[in-house]
Amino acid sequence: MELEKLKERYPDLSLLDLYYFSMKYHGVRDKDKNRGRPTWNLIDDNSLYHITFATSEPYSPFCIEDQRLSLSKKSIPFRVDFVERVAVTIGRYFYFRNSDYMTPTLDDELILNINLQRQCFACKFCQFILYKTQPDISEDEGFKLIDLSLKGNNLENVSEIAIVTGLFGSSEKVADHIIKIINLAVERGFKGRIFYIGFELTNPKNIKKILLNIEQNNLKGFKIAYTFEMFNKRNYLMHHIKSKYYFSDIVSILKLLKDCGVISLEYTYIPALDNLDDFKFGAEKLAPLAEPHISIFRPWYNGQRFKQISYDFIKEGPEYLCKMRLFYEELYGKKFYGNNLGNLWSFPLNKISKKWIEEVIIGQVDGRRYWINRTNPRKNLIQSIY
Repeated sequence: MELEKLKERYPDLSLLDLYYFSMKYHGVRDKDKNRGRPTWNLIDDNSLYHITFATSEPYSPFCIEDQRLSLSKKSIPFRVDFVERVAVTIGRYFYFRNSDYMTPTLDDELILNINLQRQCFACKFCQFILYKTQPDISEDEGFKLIDLSLKGNNLENVSEIAIVTGLFGSSEKVADHIIKIINLAVERGFKGRIFYIGFELTNPKNIKKILLNIEQNNLKGFKIAYTFEMFNKRNYLMHHIKSKYYFSDIVSILKLLKDCGVISLEYTYIPALDNLDDFKFGAEKLAPLAEPHISIFRPWYNGQRFKQISYDFIKEGPEYLCKMRLFYEELYGKKFYGNNLGNLWSFPLNKISKKWIEEVIIGQVDGRRYWINRTNPRKNLIQSIY
């Protein structure tokens, strides 16, 4: 019933979008949750969502059992490509992403994500406060682990290194960390771009120091996603350091980053935390400065859950996400396809890679195309996507 109403109200959104938003609202009841968090791809004829849930929601109508995903005990009308189960921890010090690593990226770029400084004093809405964090390690220690995974290869084919950080305590320490990673990567043949995801890089001197290092090493640019997360009630839900930065402070920081020469600028934002009016106000103010980097990162289930998420998200359900997406598209005049998981926009299949697509078959049932298992790809049908 919920999905039928959404289809009537939002004809410009695909059925895959609506199922995905519904899943992100309700979560998934995982009958094998003790085996790790599930990761899978949800695919229609044109696009794909790469999905993972860190926690199981006991009352969700969506259920995963024995690698099968269902809604109210019925199969869902899409190709469900189960990828793996990941150990329930706060994550890894680094990982690679593209089709070779079973994680889609736009244009199949090879991306290296690095997070060596893991202590973050998690915010109240974040499920990572449930898990034991790994200890911080140095840049040299991190690259020793990366070297082991490379098995004699280098980083020449890596298009982007995304540097995610916990708390360093100062802009200068963050800058030193980023520069050390750049230098170690360049020693290993890296020639791509640097993407910093964090909030502590706020000193013009430190920012220009990084930009100079990137220029001297002939790299392909520096992108920042400032971790904004929410616009209103920041002092209530954010951890004690982030909560000191109010909306007006962060607008000033984004202006500073732009004035220092950071051309590619984004802000991270988590749906469900702000009411829609607060979201629209903030998004309009930020539109001239930066683009959104969305992560539908569901608040974890506990007794205080409804104090942590917005009233509008509770009241509107999946429609909240539909309204948010369409507002962004009207505000900027475009869609925001990206490599960030939990995005409001799917991965277009023709922007991933033919190699990825060739691992599945496009078949026909009653005149309708659908996805089935990876055997004997029919390339003539695959080519029709592009």
